[in-house]
Amino acid sequence: HIIENISWGADEHADKVAFVLFFHDMFLTPLYVKYPELKYEDDLLFTDILNDKDKELVINHARMAGEVVKTIPRCPLGADVLITQHHGVTNGVGFTLEFRDDVSPLAKVIIVSESFVEELLRHKDDSPGKELNVQEIIDKLRLKFKMHTYKKIIDAIKNITL
Repeated sequence: HIIENISWGADEHADKVAFVLFFHDMFLTPLYVKYPELKYEDDLLFTDILNDKDKELVINHARMAGEVVKTIPRCPLGADVLITQHHGVTNGVGFTLEFRDDVSPLAKVIIVSESFVEELLRHKDDSPGKELNVQEIIDKLRLKFKMHTYKKIIDAIKNITL
């Protein structure tokens, strides 16, 4: 829906992002099954219950998923790069706290989208029954993402009907 509300968004971009979002965290699925109390990626990053092998998987999952996806026949061009960059790092290893402009514009859409959905789910978990204030989430995202290119993507959220 963000792609529909940004000036350069096209149907093929939306299709590519849908493909990427289907596969991007495929290596984390076994961890979420094994540890259902860990609901978000930062839970995986900061928990003490993962062994070293599992922690290594969390750190490298984007790189690994990008490598696997590019072997899929008729994989959309660049989908592997978007998966590799979906945590704001260009090499797919680790996570960033400072979101820079050196990732693809579509990767930025994915990063902002995931952050928005995570905030939405946290609201649902932390405040059941309380009405969702989308503007509060947008304000949080604007604090998290300092670069204007991310803020333009965040601004597109205002036009989405939930």
